[in-house]
Amino acid sequence: MLFENLRRALFMSKTKYTAFRCPLDLLAKAQIKAKEDRRSLSNYLVLLIEKDAGDVTLPAKAEKAPKAAAPKAKAPKAAKAPKAPKAKKTAKR
Repeated sequence: MLFENLRRALFMSKTKYTAFRCPLDLLAKAQIKAKEDRRSLSNYLVLLIEKDAGDVTLPAKAEKAPKAAAPKAKAPKAAKAPKAPKAKKTAKR
């Protein structure tokens, strides 16, 4: 148990707050099991996920190529067509 906690401390350095929907009856059952194991609900759920998906390997991140130092040239703006003159309004009587 001590080794397991040490392993987690060394290899699980980043955590993220995550909210998700869970049926109330399932949540109540998980809370009971967490209390039996003397764990917090969060810690117990992490333990279950780690048991189920702990052996999955994550894909390696592709390294990004360095950006070129030369600035990109902007395309010239297209000339606007001249607007037609507006028709004069006649007064209604």
